[in-house]
Amino acid sequence: AGSHNMPLGIVWTALLLTYLTACRASLDEALILYDIYLAADGYEWRNSSNWGDYNGSPPCGTSAPWYGVVCDGDDRVISLDLGDNGLKGTIPASINNLTALIYLRLPSNSLSSSVPSLDALTNLQILDLGFNFLSGGIPNMFGNMQSLIELG
Repeated sequence: AGSHNMPLGIVWTALLLTYLTACRASLDEALILYDIYLAADGYEWRNSSNWGDYNGSPPCGTSAPWYGVVCDGDDRVISLDLGDNGLKGTIPASINNLTALIYLRLPSNSLSSSVPSLDALTNLQILDLGFNFLSGGIPNMFGNMQSLIELG
């Protein structure tokens, strides 16, 4: 009788590990987004729905998605669109850890830092940082961005 439960136990263990890995990725990405919120003066954004009350909830939760954030089916952030939203301050280096990101739009804000390295964003197709007060050059990162089709 015990031999019939063994494969089921292995299946449940595998499912649990998959779930915990997905939750961990979602939590890590929530912390990165919260880092962006703090670095870019999130309390002053025009729309910061569900960003400032970070309590460990995922940014793409069905009950309270974070403004400007879109996730894929695995709860990985694939789009961050905060254009013309009153962002001030810096773009933190941690943004480079949103490795599933396809779409990054932060134009028409008052960001004033240098552009951090985005070399880990190899899936990025659209990058728009225009109409800010960014300083310095764009880091040499485009060699890794084989999917990039639009730069603004």
